[in-house]
Amino acid sequence: MWKIIISLLCFVLSICVVDWLFSQHLLVDNKSNSIINIFLTMYKQALEFRTGHYFVAYASTVFATVCGYHSEYNSEILVTRPLIMEWPRSLLQVVVHWNAPMHYWLKKYVFEEVLKYGNKNKKQRNRFIAVGTTYLVSSLLHGLERRLSAVLLSLAAYTYVEHQIRTKLASRFPSTFSYYAKNKYPRHNSKTYLSSLNQNNWFFWCLNLMFTILNIIHLAYLGSVIDMSVDNSYSTTYQESFAPWSRVSYFSHFIMLIMFFISILL
Repeated sequence: MWKIIISLLCFVLSICVVDWLFSQHLLVDNKSNSIINIFLTMYKQALEFRTGHYFVAYASTVFATVCGYHSEYNSEILVTRPLIMEWPRSLLQVVVHWNAPMHYWLKKYVFEEVLKYGNKNKKQRNRFIAVGTTYLVSSLLHGLERRLSAVLLSLAAYTYVEHQIRTKLASRFPSTFSYYAKNKYPRHNSKTYLSSLNQNNWFFWCLNLMFTILNIIHLAYLGSVIDMSVDNSYSTTYQESFAPWSRVSYFSHFIMLIMFFISILL
């Protein structure tokens, strides 16, 4: 019952409440060039898309339950986790919990299969190729839609770079910062992102908060381009399709590039 309520709530948020809240109460103006206004505009567009996805995800779990589907790993059918998506401690969490069944399928049948055939002496290159292939397959499954493909491939690069940085931080500060904790579903052979050996350490909390804020900005930036009110036919120019990104000079991609160089130096 509660899933039906959440599904309908997300539907209402997606089609009217988010736009009403940002336009009427936060006074978001699409034509204003102030930094705060630009960020709120991007966040509004991304939030509308995400809440629409939550509606579909929860509705699908309701229909699956009604049709008698049961998971062998968990009594509760899980597709997405909105709270994790809206407060993302890591982009890896976003990738896993945006669409959990699809993530599991891509990981098992694409990522792990590609990883098998890599050179055992070049693990980093193998992982990079496996990640790229996985997101390429995901783009194909989405019909190679221009904006979605750009978002997916960007997210692949973002996630890989963040993974590299946080892995190296974990190796440098093992008593403060541990990267992974085992998932409670061991048969999935998956992991839960980011636990700490010292939860009261100020460095741990500051680092987590920094990554969370950065991830919120990244998701607002990436999601802003998926504005379904904008025509995306093949006659539409690149500039028109990616106007929200060009408006802010692709700053999020440059942040990712800086983080990539930092990961090399660590």
